[in-house]
Amino acid sequence: GFLEKARTLYSKALDEISKMNFGNKDKDDIDYGKSIKLLLKSHCLSGLVRIMLSQNESDPMVLEKIYEQAEADSKESLESLCSLQKTNCPTNLHYWTKSDSFQTALDFQICVTHQLVAESLIRSCKFREAEDFLKQAVLGSASNYDASFSLGAFWLRMSLYSNESPFNTPEAIKKAQVQLLKTAKLNTRKPDPFSLLGVWYEFHNDSKRAAGCYSKALLLDPSHPVAGRGIVRLRGQEEVSDICDKAIKLRSNTCGWAWKAIGDAKVINDASDEDAVLHYQNALRCRDIENPLQQTLGVFFTIPIKGSTKSNLECSNTWSALAGCYRRLGKYSASLRAYKSASGSGHGNCEYFCAWAQVELELGLLDDAAIRFEQVLMDTKNKYRYSASYGLASCKLLSASRNIGEGKFGAALIDLKRGVDSLSLFFNDGEEEVNFFCTMKLLGDLHSHGYGIPPTVFLTSEGLPTDDHGTEIKLSFIKRGENMYKRLLQAVEAKTQTSNDNSLIAAALNDIGINILLQACVRNKILCGDSSRQDGKLESLLKESAEYFEKAIDLNQLDPLSWCGLGCALFSSDAILSQHAFCKALQIDRNCHEAWTNLALTYIDGEAKISHVEEVIDGLTQVADSPLMWIARGLLFEKKSTDTINCEAMLQNASDSYRASLQTNRHPVALLGLSMTCRRLDLRMDSLKSRDAYTLAATEIAIKESFANFKLFLDATSANDADGKILHDTMEMERDCHEDANTIITDDDMYHVGRMALHNAQRKIHENPDDGEGWLELAKMTIFLITEMKHQEPQSLSLAISAIERAKYIFNNNVLHAPMFKPNSSSGSYNRSVVSKPVPAEKLSEVHALSSWIKTLSPQDPASTICNHDLQRSLLLDPENIFSRERFKE
Repeated sequence: GFLEKARTLYSKALDEISKMNFGNKDKDDIDYGKSIKLLLKSHCLSGLVRIMLSQNESDPMVLEKIYEQAEADSKESLESLCSLQKTNCPTNLHYWTKSDSFQTALDFQICVTHQLVAESLIRSCKFREAEDFLKQAVLGSASNYDASFSLGAFWLRMSLYSNESPFNTPEAIKKAQVQLLKTAKLNTRKPDPFSLLGVWYEFHNDSKRAAGCYSKALLLDPSHPVAGRGIVRLRGQEEVSDICDKAIKLRSNTCGWAWKAIGDAKVINDASDEDAVLHYQNALRCRDIENPLQQTLGVFFTIPIKGSTKSNLECSNTWSALAGCYRRLGKYSASLRAYKSASGSGHGNCEYFCAWAQVELELGLLDDAAIRFEQVLMDTKNKYRYSASYGLASCKLLSASRNIGEGKFGAALIDLKRGVDSLSLFFNDGEEEVNFFCTMKLLGDLHSHGYGIPPTVFLTSEGLPTDDHGTEIKLSFIKRGENMYKRLLQAVEAKTQTSNDNSLIAAALNDIGINILLQACVRNKILCGDSSRQDGKLESLLKESAEYFEKAIDLNQLDPLSWCGLGCALFSSDAILSQHAFCKALQIDRNCHEAWTNLALTYIDGEAKISHVEEVIDGLTQVADSPLMWIARGLLFEKKSTDTINCEAMLQNASDSYRASLQTNRHPVALLGLSMTCRRLDLRMDSLKSRDAYTLAATEIAIKESFANFKLFLDATSANDADGKILHDTMEMERDCHEDANTIITDDDMYHVGRMALHNAQRKIHENPDDGEGWLELAKMTIFLITEMKHQEPQSLSLAISAIERAKYIFNNNVLHAPMFKPNSSSGSYNRSVVSKPVPAEKLSEVHALSSWIKTLSPQDPASTICNHDLQRSLLLDPENIFSRERFKE
C-alpha cells in the first residue's frame, strides 16, 4: 500500500536501467545484458502503470493526463517484452532456469501486459482498441484464465452498459455469454465467471439459470459481492438469511451486501430499527458498499439497463436507510448527518429528498426543508411531487405563523401565497384532481392564517394604494379558506356515509366555524367606532359561526375546542352562555389553555370579582405559559390598579406582564397594553411634585416606550383605524409638549443633579476609603455645590478641605512609599487592590491646584506661602493644567 514509495523506487530503477552500458564485452554478454535490461524495463513500467490506474483523482483534466501516461507506459512495456520474444535472447536467466519455463513465463507476461494496455485504454474510453488488445491476449495464451475472463467481462459490460454501436448488438451480447462459458470451463473453481453468467441470465429474465449460477459462485466464495447481490434480488431478504449469515461469518471486507440485506430484513420484517442501525453501519464499513467503483467487478453490482448512464447508488441508499432508522428512533440530528452523507455519495432520488426535508421540517428547519421540497417539485414527472407539494405548503404555513409572531407580515403573506400555489398541483383543472382531505384542510388553514396580517400588507402585495379596500381584500383571502373547508365537509360526508365515525365531519364543521369567526373579527374592526355602518353583517357572521360550532358539538360533544369556539361566538350576544361554554370546555379538558384564557378575559371584561379572575389566571398559568396568559395577567393588574392605593406598582406589574408576552410573540394586544400602561405611568409621574433625576429619566423612558409600542401596534393591525390615529396624534402632542417642557432646566434641577453626583462620590469612598481618585471626585462635587449652586452649608467648606487633604496624602503616599503586595490589615477594605496603581500626574496636579485655591477661601488661615508652593507643584506635575496657569497669572 505504499504507492508513493513504490513509484519512487520504480522511477529510480528506470534511471539506472537507462544508464546501463556494456562497453567492449563479448557478444553473448551484450545480448544477455540487453535482455536483462528489456526485462527490467518492462517490469518497472508495468508497476508504474498499475500505480497510476489505482489513483483516486477528482480533477478530470489531471485524470485524463494520468490515463494518457499509463497508456504510453503500458505500450512501451509491451514493446520491450515483444522485443525479447523476437530477438535471440538467452533462454535462461539462471543456470537452474529451463528454456521452456522461461518462454512460458515470457508468454504469460506478454498476455498480462496486453490486459494492462487494454485497461489503460478502457480508462481513456478507447473501447475498440482495448478489445483488440484483449483478443491478442487470448490468442497468445488461449488457456490463460485471466485473459479469457477479461475478454468475457469486457464484452458483457460493453453489451449491457454501453451505447457503442459495435457492442450493443444481439451478436455481441451472445458472444459475451459464450466467452464466459469458455472461461468457466478453464477453471471451475473460480466464482467470477459463474457470477457474471448469472448477471447475463438475469438480464434476459431467465431467473432459474441466473439463480443457479449465483448459487454456484456462492458455493465457491460465500462473500462474493456480485453473486450475493444477485441472489438477494432474485429471492428476497427472507430466503437468503442463511446465505447472508455465512458471508458475514467470513468477516470479508466485500460482504457489505450481506449486512445491508439483513438490515433491510430487520426493518421490513422485524421492525427493529436498533438492530438495523448496527447492520447498516457494518455495511458502510465494507469496501463493496463504501466505494464500489474501485472493485474489480463493481460495475456488475446492479443489474444493468441498456443505455443507462446511472451510477451505483447503493452507498447512498444505505445511508438513506440508516437515516430513516435514526428518524424513527427519534435521533433527528443523526438522521440529518446520515442524509447529508447520502447526498455526498451522489444520491439524487426524489424520495430521498422528501424524507430528508421531512426530518428538517420536524426539527423546525423550515428554510432548509423548503429548499429540498422545491428540488423535488422541479422534476414535474416524478411520483413524489404530491408529497413534496404538501410538505412545501406545510413549511410555508409554519414559516408564516412564525413571521406573524415576529411582526414580519410581508414575509408571512408571501409564505401563505407560496403555500397556496404549491397545493394548486392537487386542484389543477387541466389534470385529474387528487382530492385528499389533508390537502383541503391545509389549504383552508393557509387562508385562515391571513387573519394575523394587517390589511395594508395585502394592498402592498397587490400593488394598490392604501385605502379602505385593504380590509375587503383581506376578507376575501380568508373567505377562500371557508370555501375550501366547505368543500372538505362535502367530501368527508360523502366518504363517511356508510360509517358511524363522525369525528372528521365534526373537525370540518369546527374549522368552518373558526374561519367565519375570524371574518367576523375582521369586520368588527371595520365597524369599530362607526355606528352608521352597522348593516347586520357582523351579527349574521357570529350567528352562522355559532351554528357550525353547535353542529360540531352535536356530532362530538367531547371536543373542548368546539365549546371554546362557541363561547367566543356567543360572547357579544350572551355573556352568561359564553362563560358556560368555556366552563364546559374545561370540564372536558382542564388542560385546554384556550378555554382558560377566554374565561379569564371574560371575567376581566365583566363584573367578576378580582379573586375569581386571579383564580382563573392561576389555573391558566399551571396549564400553559402562553402569550395570552401574560396578556390576561396584565389586564388583571390594570383592573386592580383602579381599586388599590398602590396604583403605580400595579401598572408596573401590568407592563412587566405585557413585556413577558412579547418575549415569545408580538401579539398586537400586548403591544397596545404595554403602550397604554407606560403612558399611564408617565401621566402619574408628571403629577408628582418631585422632579428629581430619577423621575425625569423614568418619565422620558415611559414616553418613548409608550410611543414606540403604539407605533408597532398600528403597524401590526391597520393604518386605517380612526381611533388609533387619534390616539397616535394625541401621544405625539404629549411627547412634543414634554420635550418643550424639558428644555428649561431650573437651578433646583441642577442642584438635585449635583446632590446625586455628590451622593455617588460618597458611596464610592465608603466602598473603598483608600481610593485617592474617589476623594478627589468628592472634593470637586463639593466645590461645585459651593461655587456654582450657591448652596453653601457650614460644613461644606471643611468637607472640601478634608477631601483634598486626604486625596493629597493618598497620592503622595502611593508615589513615595509603594505598599507591599499584601493589603494593609488595618485598612479593613476588601475591595482594595493587592498591587497599587500608578498615580496619574494630572490627578496629583489637580489636587495641588485645588489645595492652593481652597485655602484662599478660609478666613482663618490664608497661608499664602503654602498656596504658592502647591500651585508651583501643580504646574511642575502638569504644565498644561489650565486652572493652575490661570491661578499663577493672578
